[in-house]
Amino acid sequence: MKRKNKCKNVGFSTILCAVTAILFFALPSNAQEPPLEITGEVTVPSFEYPGPIGDGGNVLVTPNSTLNLIVEEGIIGTVNGYIGIQETGTLNLEGGYVSFDVVATNGSEVNIKGGDVGGFILDGITYWDIIVKPTAKVTVFGTIANFFVTNGTIITDSSGTYFTANTSVPANCTLTGSYGENAGDINLIFRVESNATRIYLAESGSSSPEQLLEQLIVEVEILNLNKGIDNSLDSKLQNVLDALEATNAGQRQDAVNKMNAFISAVEAQRDKAITSGQADHLIGLAQGIIDML
Repeated sequence: MKRKNKCKNVGFSTILCAVTAILFFALPSNAQEPPLEITGEVTVPSFEYPGPIGDGGNVLVTPNSTLNLIVEEGIIGTVNGYIGIQETGTLNLEGGYVSFDVVATNGSEVNIKGGDVGGFILDGITYWDIIVKPTAKVTVFGTIANFFVTNGTIITDSSGTYFTANTSVPANCTLTGSYGENAGDINLIFRVESNATRIYLAESGSSSPEQLLEQLIVEVEILNLNKGIDNSLDSKLQNVLDALEATNAGQRQDAVNKMNAFISAVEAQRDKAITSGQADHLIGLAQGIIDML
């Protein structure tokens, strides 16, 4: 018996399956699998995540969640893939390694205290390590005096030390320097998508309540609230700062009371002038300061 030519009697569903298969395998390998979603706080390495995560795909830090990549007993916390950080999500890179690039979306936070990012590489050329959206908060901790930026300008003002792109955007700015004593060298390429984007630079070491409060003041400023609300929140934070700087140690409790007044003011604007995610972020920072007092 003569074999039928199967191509002549192919149904629509078969064609659809074939096309789907072609499209699927044409995608990059890291797009074929759903992302590994980080919820809550996850540290790598840890008992739950002793080895690398990602497996060549996307790791997504969801809102109000934190991913810590650290070094523990010689084991480097590693993501084999790239990381996306959603609004109010946080990535803390403290000696870990990300094999592809990092995308810091609007409203996200990235703190870099050690480690490295492999970046987006094509034909052996690294185009960028970290993409920074306009309202993302990215801070690199190291020795400020040793920082150098190509294609950017380092500025110090009342909000802190930071650099911005000094050319038309999007632009690539390379930051070099050192993380601090025995913490390694810095060589990171930031893809800056707005001239208003600031990459903050801070001295390595633990932050004081005053330093965190300065950060919180900047976070409020970034929200671009109307003048009345902005002034109200700013004045409450200034009251906290005044209490912290008072010589009387008893003023610490006064600072806590004033910070709680700030938290109440933020809650009053939740889902009004301030989104729920933004409110959670501000309150989380405020609570962190209270916990240190």
